[in-house]
Amino acid sequence: MKLKFSGYKRKVHIHRHEVVPIKGDPSQQDSLGEPGEPLQWDSAFHAKGKVGDLSLTGGFVIEFEFRPEELRNWLLAYARENPEEALRLLGEMQAEAITNLIYSALEEI
Repeated sequence: MKLKFSGYKRKVHIHRHEVVPIKGDPSQQDSLGEPGEPLQWDSAFHAKGKVGDLSLTGGFVIEFEFRPEELRNWLLAYARENPEEALRLLGEMQAEAITNLIYSALEEI
């Protein structure tokens, strides 16, 4: 995952940071993953990562950039923890994807 910090009221410098995943059982010592590795979600709503060398003051807008693997990891964790809600969400996503595929095919004609 990538984070981008931009000044909220004033943009002087944009800070781009890679989030390195933190792995491990919460009851044990956490270990860092490799830079560039996707986050691993340990529950439907929780993942841990480390961002280094931050020295920010003031208000910032944070932009999150997910990799497809991170989205997949989150969906798998969400499906394990909330299977009924995950089915509803995936049904919506499937319908949206089918609709967009149909419209894009029609535009090509």
